Amino acid sequence: MTMRFWILVYSDVFTLNQGVIQLHKICGCEVVEEKKAHVVKNGAAYDVTYMRMTAEHWKEIRDSKKYEHIVFP
Repeated sequence: MTMRFWILVYSDVFTLNQGVIQLHKICGCEVVEEKKAHVVKNGAAYDVTYMRMTAEHWKEIRDSKKYEHIVFP
């Protein structure tokens, strides 16, 4: 059986940017992969975190999400 799903959100974020990663998680995204030293910028290597949310997952959680005010843990 082949599983098919649509990616609703796909994001790549510098791993050091934990605020953005937490925001994506609060909104329902999951971490797919982390690549070490994946991007070199101004001579410095940075880790990258790849995140996504499938359309199916969004359908499961959308009614439970209230975005008027997001509180970071």
